[in-house]
Amino acid sequence: MEQYMVYNSNAGIDPNVDSGPMSAVEAGREILLDDGREYKILSGYKAKQLYVKQDGEWASTMEFSVAEDATAAEEEILARVATDSKWHNRMTAVTVEQYQKTIAEGAE
Repeated sequence: MEQYMVYNSNAGIDPNVDSGPMSAVEAGREILLDDGREYKILSGYKAKQLYVKQDGEWASTMEFSVAEDATAAEEEILARVATDSKWHNRMTAVTVEQYQKTIAEGAE
């Protein structure tokens, strides 16, 4: 299973404060919960959909899963959040390999 690091893209990579290594599911959760935000997965007609709380209001997203099991659906959605850059606002997830490469390039 690929491991991820989560860092604050406004501050840049800093091994002293960055989070990880962690699974894609954990990284997705950390991205969605950044700055006190909230998320929930709600069951719809034939899919489970991701909702996020923005400005005190819940809003649906385009992220969904057709997995019947609620845990499997949540894990699928969270892993997609970690690997899809459209979710990377202040917090960004990269693989441990990408993270280490960036640190090595900065040391040169």
